[in-house]
This record gives sequence, structure tokens and C-alpha cells, in this order.
Amino acid sequence: MSEGEEQGLPAEVTVGEGGEPPLGRVWIAPTVLAQIVERTTLGVPGVAGMCSRHPRFDRLRNATRGEVASGVHVQLTEDTVNADIAIVAQADANILDLGRQIQRDVAEAVQYMVGMTVGEINVYVDEVRGRAATPDARRAPRGDTP
Repeated sequence: MSEGEEQGLPAEVTVGEGGEPPLGRVWIAPTVLAQIVERTTLGVPGVAGMCSRHPRFDRLRNATRGEVASGVHVQLTEDTVNADIAIVAQADANILDLGRQIQRDVAEAVQYMVGMTVGEINVYVDEVRGRAATPDARRAPRGDTP
């Protein structure tokens, strides 16, 4: 990643339709990408919230002397988006499945909304909130209730 991209310069996308010459450039601010990632993540069932407390974010905060807000850090490499996401999971969620769903949904949203390639989507579960299902409820077969 180039130094400018780490400092928050916008992503640049050349716009042209079906082999046509480019019409110009579109710049997308990293904050827009971070908002897409955050809002998509919050829409995934099982996510209780975002969390900015994670060792990766602490290193970024110290390196940039800035604030890493909302539990999302986006990095741009040419036309590829990489994201680190820190979440609070609901206690009744399957955390592995939740992380994979977040990765799928975020990748789809970024590709659809900005047309950029998605590299890594790293999900860090920092906390669990709520009450977990009781052991009996977890063992009960699904779909067998009248």
C-alpha cells in the first residue's frame, strides 16, 4: 500500500462503459468505504455493535496519531479494499458463522456500491453481550417442534 493511501487519500476509480474511453475519475473517500463496511456489518444478525478496542486498532491509532472510529479500518491498495472490523457479538450467535457472514456481506456491499475489488475482510470479535442460550436449548433439535 502506498503511503498516501494509509494517510486517508481517496480511492480513485477510472470511469468508462464497455470499452468506451474513460469519462473521468471518481474519488471515493476512505470514510465512505468505512461507512459502507460499518453499516453492512451492523445489519448482520448476531452483531450487537462495533468495538474500537482491538490491538490492531491501537497500533493504527498510535501510528497515525488519529482516532480509529467505529471499529472499522479500511486500507486501499490500488483498486483493492481491505478492511479490519472489530465487533461485539450477541451471546446467542455462532461466532464463526457470524464472522463468515460479515465477510460475505461486506465484500458484496463494497463490490456492488463502489465496484472495487475486495481483498481481506478481517473480523475481530472483541466482546460478547447478552445471555447465551441454555445448554438444553442448544441441544434441542431444530424444526421438530409442533
